[in-house]
Amino acid sequence: MNLYADGVKSTRSSTAVRTLWAVVAVPVIAFALFEIIKHRGWTIPLALIAALAPDLPYVLGGARSLRKAADLALRLLHNPLLPLAVIIFFSFYGDTNDDAAPGFTFGLVWLAHIAVHRALTPSPRLRPAPGE
Repeated sequence: MNLYADGVKSTRSSTAVRTLWAVVAVPVIAFALFEIIKHRGWTIPLALIAALAPDLPYVLGGARSLRKAADLALRLLHNPLLPLAVIIFFSFYGDTNDDAAPGFTFGLVWLAHIAVHRALTPSPRLRPAPGE
């Protein structure tokens, strides 16, 4: 059993849920790679940022004074609704596909990050309780 940073108990994700996230991750990664290769330019650095940025709160969470803020940011950045909102926004943004491609790809890579994270870890948004 794991605990949220604020002490709320939670159970581990089931194998079926983790498998579902793995099934989601594969086509999202493939489509993100397609978009990166097709559009190049700003899609490449934004894809790298989207792949790494959601885990930055892990680095910040090491300091005791920042732990609550880091845990809140970690939960927020690992919520799949946010990258879906980015993808939907950039689906309708701009006059051409080239205008929207960097933001759209950012959302895809961010969603892929979340899907892989949830597929590979039993409780991706949880921090182990002290002493575990």
